[in-house]
Amino acid sequence: MADFGAGTVRTGRRKRGLALAAVFAAAGVAWAAAGDLDLSFGTDGIADVALPGDPNWVEVDCEIQSGGRIILAGSDEVNVPHMRWAIRGFTAAGAVDTSFGTDGMVTVFGAAADDWLHDITLDGSGRIVAVGRASTVTTSGNGKKTTQTTVVGPSLARITANGQLDTTFGSGGTVLTQVPGANGADARAVAVQPDGKIVVAGTASFTTKGKGGSRTQNALYLARYLSDGALDTTFGTGGITIHDRTTENDAPVLGNSIAIQSDGRIVLGSRSGASDFTDEWNLTRYLPNGALDASFEVSTVGDRLRAIAVDGDDRILGVGMRSLGLNATDMLVARYTADGVLDTSFGSDGATAMDIDDLDILIGQPRFQPDGKIVCAGIAQIAGSSFYDYGVLVRLNGDGTPDTDFGVTGVAGPIELSASQTEPWAAALAPDGGIVVGGRFWGSDSAIHWFLARFSAQ
Repeated sequence: MADFGAGTVRTGRRKRGLALAAVFAAAGVAWAAAGDLDLSFGTDGIADVALPGDPNWVEVDCEIQSGGRIILAGSDEVNVPHMRWAIRGFTAAGAVDTSFGTDGMVTVFGAAADDWLHDITLDGSGRIVAVGRASTVTTSGNGKKTTQTTVVGPSLARITANGQLDTTFGSGGTVLTQVPGANGADARAVAVQPDGKIVVAGTASFTTKGKGGSRTQNALYLARYLSDGALDTTFGTGGITIHDRTTENDAPVLGNSIAIQSDGRIVLGSRSGASDFTDEWNLTRYLPNGALDASFEVSTVGDRLRAIAVDGDDRILGVGMRSLGLNATDMLVARYTADGVLDTSFGSDGATAMDIDDLDILIGQPRFQPDGKIVCAGIAQIAGSSFYDYGVLVRLNGDGTPDTDFGVTGVAGPIELSASQTEPWAAALAPDGGIVVGGRFWGSDSAIHWFLARFSAQ
């Protein structure tokens, strides 16, 4: 177990300093510096992409296809009885792309129960691979003896680049998996290997009975699928690997992010713990065949990991937050060598902490610009408020120092679209170099809206 050094770099400004950017943007001033809103995008750099109803207050993910189309995905319950997966397409200018799906949107699942989309990625053909929890209804018997059963479990969907369910994948474009022995499971993260195989990570719960009664605990699981959606039986046992990190800890374990190194080894980021102050920041690595790589393990206490990525040198970047006590957290970025050793050439002894406001967290997958700079979306909150207050976009140099040419001391924003709650959940890099942020906010109409914002990178 290796804790981060106490001397991590702290930077950034409080909301009062950052708010100047919003003032000038609202006045229509044309900016050109790195970290400024791109005023040609949406309305003054921001597109309010509200559905004709309420998207749900859960994860929102964002990717950009090679032609510049922006994909924004999450869950909604608009004019339907249950939560469903919603994947939407937008033009590079932030308008609804009506050539994508049906009027700019494709929906999946939601027919039998509330279904939740957690993560999306793009494969080499620009197809969208989405994962989460979903349900299907199976019918058995005949006539009056017909029965219907709802099956719930980790699920995948693959959408063509133009927004249609890919019928060459699984059953009509979707796959639902049952984790052996689990009484519940949820797919949380997805990555596509260079050979087209799909790796999914999530959480599965298991119940055991003993003298003291029943005990339920959670474990991580990995599953790998062939490009047609069938489980890859050369991986783990029948395509699935189960890894219990919580033998003495009944608190949840959530698989947060997957990154695949150049030799095919799979790095999984996760967190465990009963609260922000007892969370563990965990990295686990698996061999290409799904076996646990016993030579690799990273775990620190008191920090919350939200996402990971691997750079061109197979170094592992983790982002999230570090706890400083009651109502005090910093955004945290840490880098490890390819073998899981804290890279002391990065930041201060391997990590960079950024103090923006009272409670800060980096929340989306970090992105690497062609020049090696690192971009990530984050959320900041003023102590005492009920919800996270506003969003920011952070950029670091390749050595972990804040990019002082970007925004204010490496921080762009604030992104404030309501008086209380604005949460950017993901950042993505456009082919022309711009940076797009996707997220959600609570509108003045008391409905939840999705939004896109675009920033200049240089």
